[in-house]
Amino acid sequence: NRTLVANQRLYVLENADGLPIVYCTPQPHVDLEPYVGHHVDLSGPAYYQGTLRANYMSVLRVVPLD
Repeated sequence: NRTLVANQRLYVLENADGLPIVYCTPQPHVDLEPYVGHHVDLSGPAYYQGTLRANYMSVLRVVPLD
């Protein structure tokens, strides 16, 4: 799932039940679009983002799991 926030695309990593785990945006040279709808492992700095009222990750690396 994805939406736009502050002129940057915001993605949502969901668990198997479709519940959000973390909201994330890709860093330069990271493209999350090909992985939408696929199982992935994301890495990068994460923290609680108050305006989202959720955990947020700045994605540095994405690894497909399927």
